[in-house]
Amino acid sequence: MKQSIEEQLVEIKRRLRVYRCNQEYSTLSGESVIVVDDGIAAGYTMIAATRFLREIDAGRIIVAVPTCHTESAYRVAREVSEVYCLNPRSGPVYAVADAYIEWRDLEDADVLEVLREAKNTGLLAYRADCI
Repeated sequence: MKQSIEEQLVEIKRRLRVYRCNQEYSTLSGESVIVVDDGIAAGYTMIAATRFLREIDAGRIIVAVPTCHTESAYRVAREVSEVYCLNPRSGPVYAVADAYIEWRDLEDADVLEVLREAKNTGLLAYRADCI
């Protein structure tokens, strides 16, 4: 589990470099943060994300997802202030995609396109000259 979390933390930091144009992220100085994702399968990505937020001094961390594996939600709950999951599921095998009628993984290009749209409409919360 520890190795999986470390691998996910490396990937999170890579994505932040790409999506934030290599800009440093500032400290959150005790601010509350709501982390939203498409779901929680094993929970390692969410745990890595919340640990990263602790590294930059987040205060309360709240996780909100539409679907999750019950055991994984409990695993994540040990790391954060609150977890909200609208469609908890159990069973030996669980994939987030199973909860969706239509599903596809996003590539960096997909995310960058959404960020470009946000930048063009003034909704991007940071300066992103590379987007």
